[in-house]
Amino acid sequence: MTKFAGKLLKNNFQRTRNVTISNFTTVDEIKKDQDEIKPTFLLKDGIETVAAVSCWVSPKRTRSYPFARVLHTLYQKDCKKITIIPVVKDEGGNMPELRKKPYGDRDYLQYATVMMMTFLGVYLIPAYYVDAELNNRPSERKKMKITKQKFDSIFISKKIQEILKTKKTVQEWNDSIRDSISEDLADVIKEKYTNIQRKTGGKLHDLDVMHKFLKNTFDPDNFKSKSARSSAGAAKGETQTSNKKEKTFGFPKAQISFNIKDIPGECDLTTDGYHIINETLFLLECKHSKNGIKADDIEDALFKYHFFNQINEFSDGNSTYDTKTVIVASSEGKTTKEILSELNEISEECEKNSIIFIPIGKNDLKNGKEKILQKLDSIAKN
Repeated sequence: MTKFAGKLLKNNFQRTRNVTISNFTTVDEIKKDQDEIKPTFLLKDGIETVAAVSCWVSPKRTRSYPFARVLHTLYQKDCKKITIIPVVKDEGGNMPELRKKPYGDRDYLQYATVMMMTFLGVYLIPAYYVDAELNNRPSERKKMKITKQKFDSIFISKKIQEILKTKKTVQEWNDSIRDSISEDLADVIKEKYTNIQRKTGGKLHDLDVMHKFLKNTFDPDNFKSKSARSSAGAAKGETQTSNKKEKTFGFPKAQISFNIKDIPGECDLTTDGYHIINETLFLLECKHSKNGIKADDIEDALFKYHFFNQINEFSDGNSTYDTKTVIVASSEGKTTKEILSELNEISEECEKNSIIFIPIGKNDLKNGKEKILQKLDSIAKN
C-alpha cells in the first residue's frame, strides 16, 4: 500500500454553492426531546440562526457519511458551527458462540477527527447514548444487537449553550473538551451502556474493557499517540475495501497522512485512487451511482478536498510531488452530458478550487479509465 504524506497550512477552500438546511430547532426543544437532534439542523434563538449543527451516528468516519453532514454546516453563514460525535458506539453482537467471524461493532472517537474539526472551525461535542432498542430485524435477531440509539439531549443542550456563550476559540474549546473525556465521561458512558444492556437484553462488548479504554486512551497524554495508530490502521484497511458508491476504474487506493499547522498530531484518510505523471500526483475521489448521481454523492469528496487540496507537496518518502485533486462522477443511468448538466454547481465549485471534475456517463463507462487518463495527461502537459 502506498502512503503519501504532507503538511496542511491553512484552509483556502472556496464554498460557492447555496446549500440549505431545512431542519431547525432551539436549545429548549432539544432539552425536552431527543428526536430534535437531526443529522443536520439550524439552531434558532428567536428569528436569528445562532448555530449550524451536524450529528454523527457513529464516531467511525467511514460510516453513514458524516463528512457530508459537517460540510453542509460549513456553507451556513454568520453562525457558529457545531458537530455532535459519540465518544463510543457499541452496537452489540458480541456472541462468540454464534459467529464464525467477528461481527458487532464498537467504534471510538479518533484524535484525528478532533484535529479535522478544529481545522475547519467546528466546535465539537463528544456525546454518549442513553437509550436504545433490541435489533429485531430477521437478519440481526440472533445476534442480540441494539439499534435506534439516542443521545442524552439534556447533556447536549447544556454543551450547546456553553458553546454559544464561550469566549474560547474553536481550538481552545476542542482541546479542553477532548482532554476532559477520560475524567468527565468515561464513568457516565459505562453507566449508560450498562443500563441499555439491562433494558434491551442486547449482548454488548465487555463494558469494563470499554471503561478502561476510555480512561487510558482518552487520557490527554495518551490520546494523540494511541488514536493515531488506530486511525492509521483504519485508513490502511479502507484502502483494501470498496463500496457500491465507488468505481475506481482500476486506479490504486492510497493512504494520505498530513499534519496541520499549529495543531499537534497526524491525520490519516484514504483516497479512492491515485495516478502519477512525471512529478505530478493526481489524487482521485471516485463517486458512482447506478441510476443518477447527485450532489450528495460528491460531498464526501468535497469534504476531503478541504484538506487534500490545500497541500502543496506530498512525499512518498522517496519523491516529492506537485498535487492535483480530481473528482470522477460516474453513472450507469445518465450520459456524460447529463451528469455535467445536473452537477453544474458542483462542477463550478470544483473549478473555483482548481479541482479537476470528470463526468463519466453510461456512454463512456467502458472506456472510462482511458477518458480519465487522457484528461490527466492533457493537464500534466500544461
